[in-house]
Amino acid sequence: MIAEEVLTTDAVVESLLTGPRSDRLFGLVQHEVQTVIDEQSSIAKPFVVLTVGSRRYQEMKASAAQLAMARMREAIMPAAGYASDVLDIGTTIAEKMQMLSPMEFEELLRPAFRQDEWKLITVGAIIGFLVGELQVLLLLG
Repeated sequence: MIAEEVLTTDAVVESLLTGPRSDRLFGLVQHEVQTVIDEQSSIAKPFVVLTVGSRRYQEMKASAAQLAMARMREAIMPAAGYASDVLDIGTTIAEKMQMLSPMEFEELLRPAFRQDEWKLITVGAIIGFLVGELQVLLLLG
């Protein structure tokens, strides 16, 4: 369920592109794009800088990085199915959860049930009361 509803490939990609640390990804992409542009224009770079100016050259590199980032979703999504198969999140989660001790497993699940915990306790108390009353009636009756 976690692999199919929460940790989907689409959700992971979306988190990478728009999540709280997406600025790191953008910084990495920007650095790599600008490095590649510098490497590819190695011999012509002085002429390009002389022709368009140093400031404009830097703006062009930044613009190329922004364009790469804007098109990243389109580039990544075709590989989403492959990534799902390779990552096999469901199997990985199941294997890791089986390795947990009972106490670690409880600590993992407790936050998910915390808001409904009172319902579980109430239902348990009611069932316990009813079973106890049933036993009293059967013993006395």
